[in-house]
Amino acid sequence: MRASSLIQELRGNLPIAALQQFNQDVEESSNPQEIIEDLLYVSPECSEIMRLLRKENITSNELAVILTSFSHILLNIAGELKKYRKTGVFLTQDLLHDHIHHFYQLVSPASINKNSRAALQCLTGMVMIGFETATEVLTNLDWKRMNLNILLSRRESGVSRDVRAWCMYFLLAFLNAPDDVTLVKQFLQNAELLPSIFPGLVWDPCETVLNVLKVLMDSVLYNPHVSKTNKVHLFTPTTTIPLLQLYRWVGPTGSLPKKDVELDEELAAKKKKEQEQIRIAAHRLVLTLCTSYKYGIVFKEKVVRQGEIWSNNWAVGKILISLESPWKLEEGKDLLVKAIGYSPDLLKSYLFSIHEILSPRSSNFTSIIDMLIRILEYQKPWRYLAEKGLRGVQVALVPSPLGERFFSILLEAETESSRLCAMSLMKTILSKTSETIKHLETDKSLPRGKFLSMQKYLLGNVHTYLGGVSGVIKCWQRSTGQLPFKRTDGKESKRMSSTELLISIVKVLILCQELFPAHADEEAIHSLNMLQVVRNLTDDNNINDENKAKAVEMKLELQFLCIECLSGSNDRHGMIVDNLSLGGAENQQVEKSMLYQLIMTYSQAKEEVSSFDKETLKAHTFTQKCLDIISNSLIHNGLTVYEGNLSFWLDYIKDNSVQLSAFLTHVIQKTVLSLSEYTDLLIELASSGLQTSYDTSFMKELEEMDVIDNEDISNINSTLPFSRLVPAAVELLTANPDSDCIQYFSKVVSDYLHTLNNPVYLADFLLDKENTLTPELKQYLKYWSQGKLSSKAKTQILRENDSLADILKHVFMSRDWSSVEASLETENLQLLMKDKNIILTAQQVLVYLDKELSEDNKSSKSKLTKKFVYVLKNMSAVLEENDQSQSKKLIQTILEYHSILSNYQPFSSTKKNSVSSLAHTFISLVLSKYPDLAPVTSPYYDKLLKDIKMHLLRQDEKVDFLSPVMPYISSEHILLSYAQVEDLFILCLKSSCTDSVSLNNLLLELLKFLSQITSAKRKPKVQSVNLMLVKYLEWSQQGEEPGDEKKQIMEFLEKLLMEVLTAEEVKQLCSDDLKSLLHSSPPSSNLCCRILKLHPPHAVVFAKKLKKHKSLRPSHAALLASLADQEESVHTAVVILRDLVEDLKSWALTMEEEKEGYSKLFNCALKFEILDQESLVEVCKNLYEKIVTRKEAPPREYLSLVPAFKKIADTGAKHKALPLGVNLTLLHICLSSIRTLFKTEDTELLKDTTQVVNDILPSINPSSLRNSLLDSKLWPAYVKQVLRHSFNNRTLGPSLLHTLDLLFAIMFSEEKGNEIALPSHTVYQMIFSHSHYLELMFNRETDWDQLKEKVIAVQQTLVNCNIKVCEERHVPILLGAYGASMSAVDQRILKLLFTYEQNGFMDTIQPILWGEAAIAHFGVQSSDNNLWNDPKPQQALALLDKDKILKTCNKFDTSLPLEPQGVQSVDPSIYDIRFLLSLMTYLANHEEVGSLDYAECGAVAVGFALMTSHSDAMWGAGAALLRFMVERMEDTTRRVRLRLPWLWLVGVVSCTFDGVKRRLPPLTTQFLIRSSLLISQPSHRMYQPVMNYLFLKPAFDLNEIPELFRFYNSDSIKDHYVQRSFLLSMLSTGIRENVDYIICKRRSVTTMVMGMLQAPSIDSHLRVQVLEVLESLMHILPAAVDLVKYHNLLTVLPLVVLPTTSQDAQISELLKEVLNVLSAIWTTITKSVTDGKRKRKREDETDLPSSKIAKKEYTNEDSGVDDLEPDREDTNLDDFEEQPISKRIVPPLFVREFLNCLSLLTPVAVTCDSPETIAQHLELLTENVKYVETVAELSAKNLIRTAALAPEIIKGQVYENINWDTILGHLQGRITDEEEVKLLGAKAEDMKNRWATEPLSKCLKKPTSTEEDNEPSNEDGLMRLRSSVNQLLCTLGK
Repeated sequence: MRASSLIQELRGNLPIAALQQFNQDVEESSNPQEIIEDLLYVSPECSEIMRLLRKENITSNELAVILTSFSHILLNIAGELKKYRKTGVFLTQDLLHDHIHHFYQLVSPASINKNSRAALQCLTGMVMIGFETATEVLTNLDWKRMNLNILLSRRESGVSRDVRAWCMYFLLAFLNAPDDVTLVKQFLQNAELLPSIFPGLVWDPCETVLNVLKVLMDSVLYNPHVSKTNKVHLFTPTTTIPLLQLYRWVGPTGSLPKKDVELDEELAAKKKKEQEQIRIAAHRLVLTLCTSYKYGIVFKEKVVRQGEIWSNNWAVGKILISLESPWKLEEGKDLLVKAIGYSPDLLKSYLFSIHEILSPRSSNFTSIIDMLIRILEYQKPWRYLAEKGLRGVQVALVPSPLGERFFSILLEAETESSRLCAMSLMKTILSKTSETIKHLETDKSLPRGKFLSMQKYLLGNVHTYLGGVSGVIKCWQRSTGQLPFKRTDGKESKRMSSTELLISIVKVLILCQELFPAHADEEAIHSLNMLQVVRNLTDDNNINDENKAKAVEMKLELQFLCIECLSGSNDRHGMIVDNLSLGGAENQQVEKSMLYQLIMTYSQAKEEVSSFDKETLKAHTFTQKCLDIISNSLIHNGLTVYEGNLSFWLDYIKDNSVQLSAFLTHVIQKTVLSLSEYTDLLIELASSGLQTSYDTSFMKELEEMDVIDNEDISNINSTLPFSRLVPAAVELLTANPDSDCIQYFSKVVSDYLHTLNNPVYLADFLLDKENTLTPELKQYLKYWSQGKLSSKAKTQILRENDSLADILKHVFMSRDWSSVEASLETENLQLLMKDKNIILTAQQVLVYLDKELSEDNKSSKSKLTKKFVYVLKNMSAVLEENDQSQSKKLIQTILEYHSILSNYQPFSSTKKNSVSSLAHTFISLVLSKYPDLAPVTSPYYDKLLKDIKMHLLRQDEKVDFLSPVMPYISSEHILLSYAQVEDLFILCLKSSCTDSVSLNNLLLELLKFLSQITSAKRKPKVQSVNLMLVKYLEWSQQGEEPGDEKKQIMEFLEKLLMEVLTAEEVKQLCSDDLKSLLHSSPPSSNLCCRILKLHPPHAVVFAKKLKKHKSLRPSHAALLASLADQEESVHTAVVILRDLVEDLKSWALTMEEEKEGYSKLFNCALKFEILDQESLVEVCKNLYEKIVTRKEAPPREYLSLVPAFKKIADTGAKHKALPLGVNLTLLHICLSSIRTLFKTEDTELLKDTTQVVNDILPSINPSSLRNSLLDSKLWPAYVKQVLRHSFNNRTLGPSLLHTLDLLFAIMFSEEKGNEIALPSHTVYQMIFSHSHYLELMFNRETDWDQLKEKVIAVQQTLVNCNIKVCEERHVPILLGAYGASMSAVDQRILKLLFTYEQNGFMDTIQPILWGEAAIAHFGVQSSDNNLWNDPKPQQALALLDKDKILKTCNKFDTSLPLEPQGVQSVDPSIYDIRFLLSLMTYLANHEEVGSLDYAECGAVAVGFALMTSHSDAMWGAGAALLRFMVERMEDTTRRVRLRLPWLWLVGVVSCTFDGVKRRLPPLTTQFLIRSSLLISQPSHRMYQPVMNYLFLKPAFDLNEIPELFRFYNSDSIKDHYVQRSFLLSMLSTGIRENVDYIICKRRSVTTMVMGMLQAPSIDSHLRVQVLEVLESLMHILPAAVDLVKYHNLLTVLPLVVLPTTSQDAQISELLKEVLNVLSAIWTTITKSVTDGKRKRKREDETDLPSSKIAKKEYTNEDSGVDDLEPDREDTNLDDFEEQPISKRIVPPLFVREFLNCLSLLTPVAVTCDSPETIAQHLELLTENVKYVETVAELSAKNLIRTAALAPEIIKGQVYENINWDTILGHLQGRITDEEEVKLLGAKAEDMKNRWATEPLSKCLKKPTSTEEDNEPSNEDGLMRLRSSVNQLLCTLGK
């Protein structure tokens, strides 16, 4: 049904039937918004439907139909039709004010469900529209008559949204109302409304429950404006029971299965998913409620009296008790754990509530204990020490309902689960105790004695609480079958418990050893033989592989814990290595040894996990622990660290071999017993002369040792030839030659041999004991022993399954590489390396390589060296691809091997020396990929450096110096320091090896590298700089032309010298040195200029030398120009220039590129008038012909000839060669150059050229310019070229368009002549049709604003010149680009639109839309079909932002003219009030806009703001807006109650005028503006006090501050804070002019504000507002003077933020406002001095301006508006006299006091987190110090001032007062090295040595910006800080 038909039928006889059809159409339509919008368009106020409610005898069913229609309308307005929000407000108010009884009728208990739904649906729509309507509903409804409990109990089957659902949506809608927090607070104050929906949620649908929980979370708990008190009243233990029931949500009754009928699988899965969703959501709500201090109802617990703790979270405790069986739900456990974690005292009461089921007989006992463990683990007892004392810590550690008896029952229980629960609980308590003690120990505030007493107290209580350690030991004995269990029938039984229980027991024992060493019975633990018991545990053979793997894992863990327990024993070393007799039944005795048990455990663990790959890592950890314990024990008993590593011995004990374990145990014990004997044996072996020719390193080391008599040789840190375990094993095998033991010993020796530096000693020793070796080992050892190998010996034949070690051994013994070459290729090597000890294999290869290298030294014919190197490289390549961690270990092993380093020859041929090649490869890999291994390469670099020195001494020119060094200086991770690089460079530079190409290449690379790393932090030493300078001079004096390499070296050396030379070095240069620099090749002109700058006296020498030359090198041009600027050499330079006149003229005519410096010389020649007029004219004519006539591309330096044109123009003479005139000729040259330069894209040259055009345009006759350009083809081509390239170039475009704008103003000032060349309308059309024009205009990025502004400026110029270019179709585009703000672009667009409107080009378009709305409405981007549709007023109203309107009124510029002119008062954050004025004038005359809508849109606020203007026109426009509003209100008789406040507000102001035209003061106007915004917000807390003031006043007093003392001394308990904040906000935004200060002064506002600033009771927010008021006052000169002079403001301000006087947490915000106040003071005072042209006679020039004089300077200058200052004092202008501005200064005492204030703030400001605040403070310091220098200069004759303001002393004080390290921390990574050195000051000298010696990888590493806690870095603020720091340092002379 169409809307028009509906309206007709509603006026007919069957209106209800029509509404029913309308409701049906809306409900069935897919787009109901369209139907509703059509209705609202035809009937904006729905008066036809509203009329039906006024009929008499209307039935309930008819009411339901009508309210259903309204509900559809209201709900759609709240949804998609927000632009009709005003209609929704109107309908709501009418329904509630006149028809509310109908709603009560439909929600009564007697009403049917359908009718109740209609009423609730309509009420829901009202609330959802907005906060105004929701407030109306909340305040007008009688909630007792709503019968909510009855409505919420009404459930309907078959209805998607029943009465309960609509009632819930209605109540929840209040929490979703936008834009107002007061509404939510008012709604929640009625604590019965919201909780009424909780009962029954367990039966509601999933979607409904989730919606309710989400609203509760977001709008109640997370709402910062809802107090905790409100939450406590809402969520009581009673009201939260329905929420707790949601953990076991049931759902609607219709979805439940019938008895004995199961749900379908799909339905069951859906049901389960819904239950999980609701459980998670409910848990999140209840958890936040019970655990969050900020969002929940939990409070911090208090201590009442000494030691007595009382929990004030009783409500939380009752909620937890109300939760049924939480241990059965994971969420329930989590809730209890975290809730009790926040309130630990609740644990005691909760345990007492469940004490009946806290028994081992309970079926839920295990779950309860698990929950209790989690609660204890979550506790952090040490945090309660400060608040609750030691007893609070104890309560959190040990829950009081449990105790010794409880644990005793559990530990003696026969059931394993009970004992496991006891162990788990004990472990948790002990762990928390240990953690607490550690935290207390690290607490620096606790004295040591107090900590020890606390520790003793806590440990004693915990020990008593748990029943001691004995119970745990007995539990172990019972669980391992050593003690019996006592059954209930009196009998005893023994049984072995599970591994899981044993693990828990051992963990508890370990903790007992740690905490109670005095109580732990170690003998009892040792006597258990724990390892033996664990090792003898048997596994079930019937379990599957997965369970078996788990069993192995648990057994490993148990063994690991036993080892931990053992390692925690104080006497573990004596326990492990004990002196057992070795005679008799030795194996039976050795089994009692702990060492034997460890060895067996180790082997058993490796065997058990061999089949489980995933457990390898854990097995490795465990076996390593065993190994560490054994090794540490051996070291403790006298063996060396190397000997203590038994991995070789242990790895070959397999199959749980008892015999081999016993053998190894005997070996270790024998070694320990006979340690001295075996030490003497090895020393004797080494000194007996065996193998002295092979290696004597050990004997040399032994001889050099200083051994004291009777000192144990085992304690001497020396390397024995091999382990002392070997001779012990040999003796045992000799006495008892068991074959298995011999086989085992031989395998160990085979691997152990490869780890020795010199295996020969071991080989010779063992070959003398051949009966203890296998034949294979004998043969292998003979290859190592000298002279033992028979010529007939045969090597073993390889088998297919041989390992990589066997293959390498075969190669070593047979020297047959060809047979294994294929196997050792990369592809096959990868298979051989799999699952092998690669490092051990690499050591084997290294040993072989060492052997071969030693033979090379004798025979030099070994062929296997290269092969072994090849194998190592292949191994590394394989690991690099597959396992980089192993590759890293391999590289480290190789580079650390002694033989690799000793045979490393960096400069030998890699083909001849494969070891060096290997070292080079791995060094490069380390420095590029493994920086943590870089220190390993240091010995190689040291050797490299020694070899370089040696080869340089030999002058070996054939050596490749570069390749070995490159990895050290070109890798990503550079190990070398700056000092090392410098030393290497100096070493090479000193060499006389001048013909070495490689050395020159190395020098060049080092120079490049030094140039890169040299900075202010790192510079060469003075000696190095002198050497570089000497070397450079030496090379410069060589007569012959240097080669290309030498030229490059000299160029880079010159650059480096320019950076590091100082005045001291330059001063030592003699005349010959300077001469050689002038003659050097390549030229060193830059270095000469640098020398001249460092030491100007050298200018004389340079000038003399240059004068002797007959011709000038082009490279010397820059030097000659510098000499011309020096006073010492200017005369000689001029003479040289006169000799170069022809050269200069020739250069000016040809512009040769190779003569770069001639441009400077040309300017010097012009300066000294060396070139005559004819030459200059010839040059200018030549340039014109070249660029304009012949259209050649301009030379790069053609702008250097511009001074020639100026020189000619200054003479005023006319020249025939330049018929256009000088400046016009130059203009043509520049315009032609711009056209050509677009092709080359030379941006800088284009900018410079356009600047030249801008400079010369004012000096050109406009008529001549027009004629010359119109006569040539240059003009149209130039315009087209500029327009083509400017619209998409934001860098170059603004300057080009500015030039074009200037030219347009001249060229189109007269249209005559342009019709043919380039008409203005054509240019305008070109702009609009440009392909990038729309894109640019509609671009909202601020980076493009400057370009947009220039484009609009060009358009304005064209329109001003020819109004006919305008077309109405341009307006929509301009409106689309317009932003209605005070930005520069928008101001220009507004002026252009004003021009269009003024000249009649906006007749059919109403400019009430802007920006995106205008683009969408007018369709300018798509087509012209919809271009001329009239916009609706509602669209314009929807665009207005009330907050922005208020900000606009607050910042209104009272000097702003009504008609748009130039750009002024730029502020993009506010509206352009002139546009608002025109918009609201249009709305005032539009019938579709209601009177209330017009008033509430901000028109009244704008009208009041405009009446503060100094302009008559603006004042009148504001008065007109108010008059329009009054007329609209008076024309209607409806809604009188809502119109009266508006009429009264304007009326009281009108009565004030009393027929006289007066300007409103900005301060009192602020009250009127805010009042106009409050009228439409009756729920606002300031509504009543503000309206009371207005309604009680017949006239508004403009010269008083409304309600000043009432708001300041507010007696409102609830709203005193808001009222005071309102007052301060009004003052800070209202105080703008002198008249405002006069009003304030009458009421002593300054005294009041200063009192508030120092009051300790106000919070940080109010204090910030007070500072904002002071900032506003400081912009007024009299106020600034009075506050500084008479209120000691500069003394008070630092006290606001100093830590000793301020306890505010928001110190940074306060500091920012304090600095704003100081900045305003400084600006106002200094401006009054520099801008004032008059001053009073006899006034001391050093005194602050008096208040009266200051007031006079700020007098109101209204034109045609009466003055508002009746008490203003008249001052005779004759009392003023002219005073030069330059001699007026700010009083020195004020400057000094201001500086003292800043100094006090400096420590706080520097430590502030905000970079902008620090920057602002430093900027103020900079300005102050600069002004001190100014005062000192102007007061040179005044000794008192000079003494008071000594600049150097003040600079020193400022510098010392700043913590530069803190500032450096802010700027780290964002400043250069030079800036960092400046920041550090004197500290930099101390740090230079550290910078020079630290690895260069640190300084070359790119800084990374850190963003901690998701806080992005403030780059703009940091850049501002950097700039302010540099400015201050420059000002301080640093």
